[in-house]
Amino acid sequence: MIQNANPSQPARPFVSVVVPVLNERPSLEALCQRMTVALAGAKYAFEIIFVDDGSTDGSSETIRGLARSDPRVRYVRLRANFGKSAALAAGIRVARGTVVATIDADLQERPEEIALLLEKLAEGYDVVSGWRVRRGDSRLRHGASALYNVVLGRLTGVTLHDFNCGFKCYRRAVFEEISVYGGRHRYLPVLAWARGFRVAEVAVAHGPRLHGRSRYGPGRIVDGAFGILAAAMAARFANNSGSFLATLALATLAAGIGMFVAPILILSPGPRWDAAIVTLAILFAACAVMIVVALAADLTSSSAPREPEYAIAETSDDLITPSAAQESRVQDGFSR
Repeated sequence: MIQNANPSQPARPFVSVVVPVLNERPSLEALCQRMTVALAGAKYAFEIIFVDDGSTDGSSETIRGLARSDPRVRYVRLRANFGKSAALAAGIRVARGTVVATIDADLQERPEEIALLLEKLAEGYDVVSGWRVRRGDSRLRHGASALYNVVLGRLTGVTLHDFNCGFKCYRRAVFEEISVYGGRHRYLPVLAWARGFRVAEVAVAHGPRLHGRSRYGPGRIVDGAFGILAAAMAARFANNSGSFLATLALATLAAGIGMFVAPILILSPGPRWDAAIVTLAILFAACAVMIVVALAADLTSSSAPREPEYAIAETSDDLITPSAAQESRVQDGFSR
């Protein structure tokens, strides 16, 4: 059962809702109003933290106005566009709640359904992810996302239907052990599961984008493919990543040799094809080497001290303090 924080107690919120923003001005007021009604109606002490990730459409002005009109609304404005992981990291860093929720600013998910995620979290889980059962996106994006979810689930053993849904709830303890950077927001449930946290999902509604434009493109597909490998390495080889890299290198080497040998044995191509086959095999091997090096670099960077990937230009108050994370270690408000 959830122990609701007393809304008359202003000291510390129970729920911090982090909203990364990039050119989403038309939807911000409605999102803030609907989330405020949902959380206040359920008698949660809360705060909403908007993180402006380099918007150029006037989102910052709208966010400032929301923060001036309601002390429960806070904001962080970054100096440039650093990406979604960096924006989430900035918001999580200043969040004061026992529970940290995240939601995209485009209103494709319904803020009113945050209670569903919190109730599931109260069952003893540490991470609850939204599952967009009926997607409001294009068929191309829906198909690519479905493939991503299937492959990631098979490789990691984490049974979620929708890893990349932006609507999630976390206990604060998750972020005391896991850092968010470099696209990691796409597979945070996998990283949490690999650390022994309990992960679950709940079905949520999902509608079409009403304002602005989607930033989905070829770059996201490349990032997603690399993310699958990085997540698999974290989940399956958390304590022996060298074996994963060696296995991947040997597999790609064998595939490259097969690409060279098979056509010669089966097709008996002439000299003109020989050069093309050799070139293709070399390119494949080179790509494999770069992937292994990139994974090794990701492994090294994840275990080394990191500077923030973002630079803060402005906040709604003096939020950033060296001891912010330590001050946020509070009783988690749930009875298990």
